[in-house]
Amino acid sequence: MNPKVSIIIPAYNTSLYIRKAVESALEQTEKNIEVIVVDDASSDNTVEVVSKIVDKRLKILVNESNFGPSYSRNRGIKVAKGEWVALLDSDDWYEAQRLEILLSAADVENANMISDNMHLIKDGAEYPHNTFFANQGISINQPTKMDAVNLIDLSLSITKPLIKRDFLVRHSLEFNETLKYEEDFFLFFFCLLKGAIFVVIPEPLYFYRTRTGSLMTKQQEFYEQAYNTNRYLLEQDFTKKN
Repeated sequence: MNPKVSIIIPAYNTSLYIRKAVESALEQTEKNIEVIVVDDASSDNTVEVVSKIVDKRLKILVNESNFGPSYSRNRGIKVAKGEWVALLDSDDWYEAQRLEILLSAADVENANMISDNMHLIKDGAEYPHNTFFANQGISINQPTKMDAVNLIDLSLSITKPLIKRDFLVRHSLEFNETLKYEEDFFLFFFCLLKGAIFVVIPEPLYFYRTRTGSLMTKQQEFYEQAYNTNRYLLEQDFTKKN
């Protein structure tokens, strides 16, 4: 029997964090899962750390060269067998009931994309300092359907939704490997343009870690890549018509 959820974890030089990410996936109350770690040619011992975790539901793929997170996510999705694809960054982690709660909400709402609020936690901190919705002034108090305009207005691109795998396959959708910033936003954006029902629930079930050295802390690189992404968005037919 195929797994209910395939959790895709792209990794690059995150040996200090990857164990927590993988273990949070394997310890979900929804047990019918597979966890696919795609190492993007790390120069540290990320692969060694993951290899020491013994669980038949865990798979490790290693890229021959450093191709970026979009390539790694796409590679993971191509080998995934789950009904749903779940996204998890290698320095973040899940609440234990995250998948169970999201799957239940998706069933009630008839959604093919489902996501949640996020705990925001600084690297080294013991507790989160805020949630994403509170930080952004977003008021979502019940399961709420998103459209393409909401996605932009509410800056929901950093959320990590579960997506029906057959929806991605049917519409030939994948991460844009030419973009280095907000590439996940464009996958969600085009899913919505293809008619996906995207529901967001108010509970924070994902821990989003901010750390020194990430793109969000490298201002010049961040602005250059944000420029490229926004230009790409403005060139789309949907944007021109709206």
